[in-house]
Amino acid sequence: MVPYVERRYRWNEICEPSGNLSQRLSEALAEIPVHDAVKPVTANTDFEILQEDDVLQKLVERLDEIQLNFEAAPSKEFGPIFDNILTRMYQIEGRGGGGFITPRRIVQLAVQLTDNLAESTSVHDPTVGSGGFLVQAAEQLRYDTELHHLEKQVTGQDINPVVAGIARINLEMHGVDGDIAVGDSLSDPQFTTDSELERFDVVLSDFPISSDWKESELEDNPYDRFPDMELPRANRADYAFIFHALACLKNIQQDERGGEAALIVPEGIFFRQDEKRYRKHLVENDYIEQIVHLPEDLQQHHSLETAILKLNTDKPAEREGKVRFVDARGNAFYENKNDTTRLTLRGVKEAIAAANDWDSNSEIARTVPRDRIRATDFSLNLAEYLPASDDPARYRFIQRARSQSKEEGKRENIQAEDPSFAQRLSDLITASDNAVYVLGKYGGATEAELLDVRNELRDKGYEAFIDRDLEDFPTQDLSGSVTTTMRLAKFCVMVDREASGHLNEYQLAQLNRTVLARLTPEDGGSSRMIGTAEMIDVNYIEEFEFEIRPQERLSEAVDWAEEMVSKRRKNILRCTIGESVDHYNKALDNLSYPRPGDIIGRDCSLPF
Repeated sequence: MVPYVERRYRWNEICEPSGNLSQRLSEALAEIPVHDAVKPVTANTDFEILQEDDVLQKLVERLDEIQLNFEAAPSKEFGPIFDNILTRMYQIEGRGGGGFITPRRIVQLAVQLTDNLAESTSVHDPTVGSGGFLVQAAEQLRYDTELHHLEKQVTGQDINPVVAGIARINLEMHGVDGDIAVGDSLSDPQFTTDSELERFDVVLSDFPISSDWKESELEDNPYDRFPDMELPRANRADYAFIFHALACLKNIQQDERGGEAALIVPEGIFFRQDEKRYRKHLVENDYIEQIVHLPEDLQQHHSLETAILKLNTDKPAEREGKVRFVDARGNAFYENKNDTTRLTLRGVKEAIAAANDWDSNSEIARTVPRDRIRATDFSLNLAEYLPASDDPARYRFIQRARSQSKEEGKRENIQAEDPSFAQRLSDLITASDNAVYVLGKYGGATEAELLDVRNELRDKGYEAFIDRDLEDFPTQDLSGSVTTTMRLAKFCVMVDREASGHLNEYQLAQLNRTVLARLTPEDGGSSRMIGTAEMIDVNYIEEFEFEIRPQERLSEAVDWAEEMVSKRRKNILRCTIGESVDHYNKALDNLSYPRPGDIIGRDCSLPF
């Protein structure tokens, strides 16, 4: 039934030329009955920005010439139009924005990795964003089977009500009848039955990378998503989303059939030491079916390397006890166009072919038995199984350090069971001549800024890394890994925009006398939380204020850091083996460098 709309709010009245067009449109949207899921979108539409130069009036007049109804134009025509609008929104948002939209080719690749798109299929996306995965799943079903039953079994949830509204519109424009809910999928899942998570044939998700989550509120493990294991860290929700997706899949025990999940994940989940228990659980229970590694910089809102993690709760017999690794990061899989990296259609097809060809191994794909993964202590790092895929500029720094750790540990007879193992190993590691450790806050536009600084440092020829690029060190917690990496780096650069998150890093830098260049905005930075700059800005930590972007002062910061490192090394070289300890300590005093014993376990060694 068509709802009644007052005459003054009808389209033909709105189109009449007169003043206050933006106000009339806003009033009309507020009065016209719309679906609850769309209300946040209409309520937050700002027409004032289009008032200048009669842009809004011209837009209304142009729309008035178009027949905007499904009788004049079916969903197969409306859908591509809306896809184009979303693509333009994605491009306009730029770096740091567009996080609710997953590039179409990534969506196609993930959907085509699933095998359960059949007539009885149900599909769920717990971080639905613009709804691209659900639309692609429906389109794939139509293409493969010419069936439309999936339309009534499509569900999604998003924490942002405006984004959920966009997803609802997207489904409507493509003729997909789905159910989109609002809420946090981890702490408040909306699709439940009798206090249990609903289970689906297929789960698709591009969840926010390493985001915060309400871990402290979920310690009682509701919905039994983390069987007999510690919950993931509160500031790194990657495995929380992965195990939530797993719990949302159908399984043989309860449903007499299994389910599949295709998830866009950060590369770090495959090798971070403190997350080994989650990898072990997935491998030992044979849930992982395929891992397809993607090129970096495919997403608008971050430039991290990602992969598609394919889970299956009922793997075919011929795939049991095995994992298929695919390296789709090569030039043959993507193209650079208009300063944007994207997968090509041919690249998607080749990645799918490599992922499904389990009987052949090559430089880009390999089938790995579970025993081989056990032998690597449950590392899923691509370089462990496809050595040719190891990018020297990407892994050289940390792998060299880990290798040196093992060699020095053997030479000094340090046992892994020793409680001081991690500390004593880090004392023996010497710094890289070209590595720069980039520190800062993760999440949203701030993280994008951090990645831009890292990439510009790489353009300058440095081996620049953020914490997520690197493996954790054995037996060390986060602070220990950060401390060791500081000692390994030639110097550190911190993007210090927001007044939170960096105090511990400052303390570690001070303790280790790390050469640290701080890039801070003129009116911000976490040093304001400490009180006085004198507490931090000694001769080995320097502040560089920027107006808009950290890169404004990056070159100066790098020059200062290089000069500082050079001065230190020249002075330290003056201390020969035959010089007295007093002379040695005096030289260190002049440098504000730590004396022997300032750092527990240092044993007079230097981090250079």
